[in-house]
Amino acid sequence: MHNQAIEARTKLQLERATEEQAQALENFKLESQMKRVDKRHIEQVAETRHLMELAQEKATADLKIREQNQESRRKQRLADSQSRVESERVLHSEQQAFHGELKTLGVDLTSFLTQHRADNVIELRGNGARPHVHLDRLSKRNGQS
Repeated sequence: MHNQAIEARTKLQLERATEEQAQALENFKLESQMKRVDKRHIEQVAETRHLMELAQEKATADLKIREQNQESRRKQRLADSQSRVESERVLHSEQQAFHGELKTLGVDLTSFLTQHRADNVIELRGNGARPHVHLDRLSKRNGQS
């Protein structure tokens, strides 16, 4: 009996030692698994931050490009406008010089400038009385309705 008791105690001690080792191994596995999960989480957070930074940099660069394009178009419109104004100024100056030369040659500028430019000519003649004009008849005569 004494031997049986010793065997039973030894068996219990072995089972307890085996269970403690199994528990220690399970704890070690769980701790290792938790460390891996934590490491993956830290890596995912870092990757997400990096992707957000890249997206922000891209958005900033796109905005800068749009602003540069708008500024370029604005400058081009301004240059076009200035060029058009300068062309009109030169044309006006040339026309003024031409008309000045015609005037010095004795050309009637009013007749010259209005020649073939009127759609309808209305001539009013009278002896000081109030003229009476019917435009409907004039426009029908000219083929207009």
